[in-house]
Formats: sequence, C-alpha cells, structure tokens
Amino acid sequence: MKKFKNVLLMSLVATTVLTTPIFAQTNSQENVVEDKENYSIQSRIYFNEDVRLSEYWTTVTRSNNLFNDNPKVVNNKNNPGILYVRIIDQHGNQVGREKAIQKGDYEILDDIPFNSGTYTVECKVSTAGVYKVYIN
Repeated sequence: MKKFKNVLLMSLVATTVLTTPIFAQTNSQENVVEDKENYSIQSRIYFNEDVRLSEYWTTVTRSNNLFNDNPKVVNNKNNPGILYVRIIDQHGNQVGREKAIQKGDYEILDDIPFNSGTYTVECKVSTAGVYKVYIN
C-alpha cells in the first residue's frame, strides 16, 4: 500500500508539472522606444557609456539576440563629431547598412533577425575623441 501511495503521489506531481503552463516573465522596466516612422520596437540591447573613438572601427558592445532587434543609437549633442555605426554578425558580415548620425540625433539600425547568433555594434567617428554613446 505504501508503494502504491508513493507511485500515485509521483504520478500526480509529474502530471501537475507537465500540465502547468509556463509563462515568460515580463519586465515592466523594459524600454520601448519610438522610431522615426512612429512604430514601437522593444529594445534587446542596452549600452550607455563614454567611449574613446577614432576614424577606425571600434567594437562598442556585443549581444546574443534571442529576439528580433532594431537598436536605437544616439549621438549625444555634446560629442565632437559625426558617429558612424554598423552591425557585424558572428561570421564577420555586415548586417544592414552603415549609419551616419549627426550630433544630437539618433538612428534606428536595420533589423537583426532573432536567434541569428552574436552580433557586434561597431562605431567610428569623423573627429577622434571621447563620445557618449547610447544604444537601446
């Protein structure tokens, strides 16, 4: 009888675990930005730091995108010059087009397909110096 109760208990636990829906945890703090065409995108990457940049491509940040992404990149109005941005996939290929961002402006980068591996955001500038770069 004790063995029967143990088997029954384990069966009930297994049934409960296997039939309970699994919900993704949502983060109420997730940033949603509006792009220039007025549709919402949800950011999957976040970077907000000072970076020393020059006329050579420099890795600013990397991300493993498990979701579609369209990072918004802001060139702070107090930066010394134009910020050029591009995305490189894990095979070294450029994803989308290179963007030139004037001081005080921003660009939404081209689509990065979900689950396409690690991508790198690279920047170079028209005038070497320390730049406040915001990517979201």
